[in-house]
Amino acid sequence: MPGAGRRPMRERYGRRALVRGTGAGACLLLANCIPGGLPDLGGPEIAVERDIAYAPRAEALLDVYHPATATGPLPVILYFHGGGWQVGRKDELQDMLFARRLAARGAVVISANYRLAPDACFPNFLEDGAEAALWAHRNVAQRGGDPGRLYFAGHSAGAYNAVKLAVDRRYVASAGLPPEAVQGAIGIAGLFTERCMDWPLLSAVFPPSVREAAPATRRLGPDTPPLLLLAGSLDFVVPPRETRLLAEAARAAGTPVEAIVYPGFGHLDLLASGPWLPSAAPMLRDIARFVGTGPIPAAPAVGGQPRRT
Repeated sequence: MPGAGRRPMRERYGRRALVRGTGAGACLLLANCIPGGLPDLGGPEIAVERDIAYAPRAEALLDVYHPATATGPLPVILYFHGGGWQVGRKDELQDMLFARRLAARGAVVISANYRLAPDACFPNFLEDGAEAALWAHRNVAQRGGDPGRLYFAGHSAGAYNAVKLAVDRRYVASAGLPPEAVQGAIGIAGLFTERCMDWPLLSAVFPPSVREAAPATRRLGPDTPPLLLLAGSLDFVVPPRETRLLAEAARAAGTPVEAIVYPGFGHLDLLASGPWLPSAAPMLRDIARFVGTGPIPAAPAVGGQPRRT
């Protein structure tokens, strides 16, 4: 029969893959082969502060990465890890490397933990993100950051957190952060629409009572800060259509948005940037351009040119 033996689309995307990802094992293997765990990425020296409490909860911790010799106020990127809102933490290897690479391009990068299921569900992780944003606003100036140039960013589940906080700024306002401090959001391989929130794996994260309000497509409008949405064409964990659907909804609502699909990249490949994967440089340059860190040295793309949708 046609299609016999093929798994349903919902199963092929999501399920265990969502919380496990793809390629993480290769990253960890690589790290274990390098003395000291993390490789020397080159570029400017990056100062790292770890396990700073941003709220009075055990899991409310963040790390700060910033150029050690920064002289001027730099854009600030508050980054949220992935893991399907059920696993993950700020000090996963791929997230630490990604934060370092962004900081090396001239930004203060803050990587924050947030509450996970089954102990939390929507909107607890957004409330955590808003509290981390307030900490950033109050504390980045002494680390070379500009409190008025705050960008949210995240990967996979964290991409949703980043975009939703920018789209629905009631969360940051409730935390005490001036909404105008939020200049934009960067969503990398994100889950944004009700299609993903119906996955059985996420039933504890988005119970039926919240699914109407939860999608990142809700409350888009002309006053929403600009969005940069990034995806890999070979992402078999979260379908790239999520990026396309959110971009279409944003354009229809008058929200400034740019969506880019990078050929040949999978779900975690977008984060695994370093000397061993120079092909990730185009995405880092696109992020640097979006947040205004200045010119970045060119690097050749691999696997074709990024496709803007």
